[in-house]
Amino acid sequence: MRTLAAVLFVVATNGAVQAQTCHVAPETFRVISDLLCGQYAPEPEYRFSGANCAQRSVAARAYDTAAQLALLDACGESDFATDFRRASETAMVVFQVLSVCIDEEINFRDALVHAEAQLLRERGRPDCTPTLRGVIQQRRAWMQEQIRTANDPRTMQTIEQRLNIRIDPDGNITQR
Repeated sequence: MRTLAAVLFVVATNGAVQAQTCHVAPETFRVISDLLCGQYAPEPEYRFSGANCAQRSVAARAYDTAAQLALLDACGESDFATDFRRASETAMVVFQVLSVCIDEEINFRDALVHAEAQLLRERGRPDCTPTLRGVIQQRRAWMQEQIRTANDPRTMQTIEQRLNIRIDPDGNITQR
């Protein structure tokens, strides 16, 4: 958890520190690039390639997150919405940190604010209908798992192990 806390601090104060570096093997670079561009996502709408693919993938994820938050708020689940928002932002910090490897700046918070405004313009504020309440109930276990994973201090360690990388407290990434 200390590594994640340090990385969160670095991301939050990015303008006040020197640029992070990424020194990884070509295969690891490809995996990171594919991960950030959504190639491993089960949802095809998150998969992008080409220029700005990571930003486009994050924008699609942010739009879906904004829609889920709007449903939760509409149905009186504001505490759960707050927990889910925090978990989503925490989870996307990993993407933000890894983005140094592909020279593509990712900012999930900004993407989420933009997505919420876009959703409001397109659809307005939803009413909590029985159908929407049913959608929340169908997604609740998945959202709870996202919250649990984001709050688990072993998550960052697991990501580092799977990618065979090390992220130091300054946000620099190296191959193990």
